[in-house]
Amino acid sequence: QVRIYGESYGRHWVFRLKSDWQKENAKQRDQQLSVWLQALRAKLVRPEDCAQAIVGTSLDGSGIYAVVSLHRPTSYKSFRGLLCAATGVGGDPKAKASVALEIRQESEKGLRAMAGLVEASTQSTFSLGLEAAGPLSAVSDRRKQKADGFKDVEISRAGSLAETAVLTSDIQYKATEVSWRPAGGRCLAVGCNRGVCLWHIKTDMQQNSRTRHPLGYLDSSTEMIFLQCHGQVRSMSWSPCGRLLVVSVNKPSAPLLVWDVSLAVNTKLSSGLNKGVAHFLKWSPCGDYLLVATESGSFFIWETHNWTFQQWSFKHRMKDAVWITDHNVVLASFEGLETLQQIRLSQSAPSLNIHLMQLSLPGVSGVMDPSLVSKRPITSMCWDAVNDNLVVNSKSGGSEGEGNEKANTKLFPSSKIIGSDKLFGRSMSGPGLLSWNAKESKLAATMTVSDSKVPTVAIYSIRLVPVVSATLQALVELD
Repeated sequence: QVRIYGESYGRHWVFRLKSDWQKENAKQRDQQLSVWLQALRAKLVRPEDCAQAIVGTSLDGSGIYAVVSLHRPTSYKSFRGLLCAATGVGGDPKAKASVALEIRQESEKGLRAMAGLVEASTQSTFSLGLEAAGPLSAVSDRRKQKADGFKDVEISRAGSLAETAVLTSDIQYKATEVSWRPAGGRCLAVGCNRGVCLWHIKTDMQQNSRTRHPLGYLDSSTEMIFLQCHGQVRSMSWSPCGRLLVVSVNKPSAPLLVWDVSLAVNTKLSSGLNKGVAHFLKWSPCGDYLLVATESGSFFIWETHNWTFQQWSFKHRMKDAVWITDHNVVLASFEGLETLQQIRLSQSAPSLNIHLMQLSLPGVSGVMDPSLVSKRPITSMCWDAVNDNLVVNSKSGGSEGEGNEKANTKLFPSSKIIGSDKLFGRSMSGPGLLSWNAKESKLAATMTVSDSKVPTVAIYSIRLVPVVSATLQALVELD
């Protein structure tokens, strides 16, 4: 089985809209809150949109508290857009630095308790559809002694992901690799024991809006196309346009298969791959080059215009690599090396005029000691290209052979990746896995910190001109 998670849809929402005006600007703050309240009542808290709602001004007059139950399910992104359109906040974060908008999806069971807490924590409230349901919880003693209990309620997007589809097929045995098709987010490639299952997830516009998910649903088993590869899929990578899928199988000297997925036909690339299994494939974002690394330490760069290649042999196995397309640079980590390798293409495609150089990372003083490797190693990580969040996945207990191995996934918002001061000055070994944030020119690299077995990620700021250099910005422990 392969489970797909997407942003959940919900009807019940809790939000705080806070203004950070100082006391000397109390008049401006009160005017702003009055404008927001009127806008919310006119554009959101109205019978045609809401089944139930309660909105009020906080006791200290610094913001608005609200609980809203909509007629139709909506996503976090859509609901936030409704609030921003109604109040005028959130369009320009720099211009609205004194405004904070916090939103959380609420369960139907907890709706009334949260509504009672909002009413008990506000100066005055406007309610819609709640009177008929009887007295709100905890109202009786509220009039005598009011306390703002809502300001300490944690409002975050935690738990906003929900299972939207489960991909199951007898052919999909020993699934090891998954990859979304670029420019076609409803197509997923799943690498398994004998080939690739290519799933097409369709959206049913006729389906009840209460149960429809943003990713859609699986129409039937016929929505899966099987690309037979005659071996366990080891690695795969999509071309940026989404037309080609390159696949390697877990057999020594096996050729690479370049699939044209629209025609379900493949072309074999076998030159030079007689030195081990190709365990790592990565297409350049521009689509002009393909990086291939083998278990034996050899790696190749293919140009995709004429499909010629250049080969290098290392004593060490490549662990991970990232493409920096704007400057035609690859940064790669190798087992047993404390520096990254720069693979720089000095001319435009399809040239294979390539230079190799080393890139030292501040704080790294040696290679990884196997005795210090965490029992919960980081297995993958990825930057969110839109919000600059870092998602890290690690093992979290259990033994691989006992069938009780578990995974732990954590999301680190970019604004909170500030690291731990106690880690600076301690020696690190590595690097291991890499992830590139093109928007902020940041590189995340897994490390092993001396005297610690806690999984750690180092965040570096990368300067690309005139020469490539790195500056350590933060160290993040997964605990």
